[in-house]
Amino acid sequence: IDAASLKMDLEEFELEVIDFEVEEVFEDKDEEGDEQGIHVYAPFEQYGALQKFIEDNGMSILSSGFEYIPTTTKKVEGAELEDVEKLLERLEELEEVQNVDNSMES
Repeated sequence: IDAASLKMDLEEFELEVIDFEVEEVFEDKDEEGDEQGIHVYAPFEQYGALQKFIEDNGMSILSSGFEYIPTTTKKVEGAELEDVEKLLERLEELEEVQNVDNSMES
């Protein structure tokens, strides 16, 4: 969200979006400490409703997208780690593949 379009303070905004099961809200600042934007993390199922709320309240969305955040991870080491990394590299090289996510803990 464009920080300049936020019509309330950050705490008030967090209270307003709590019904959308928002997991995290934080400010992104540049090197001088000036606000660049507000990041909001919420479940995929809430995406449309949250977007509508933001737009209905006159706030500008700078960008949006989906990010895979694993709920559990698996520790991978040694030769297995090398094999998995090779596989991930090959997948990323494929033209048809847009994103490669994993739940490995290295």
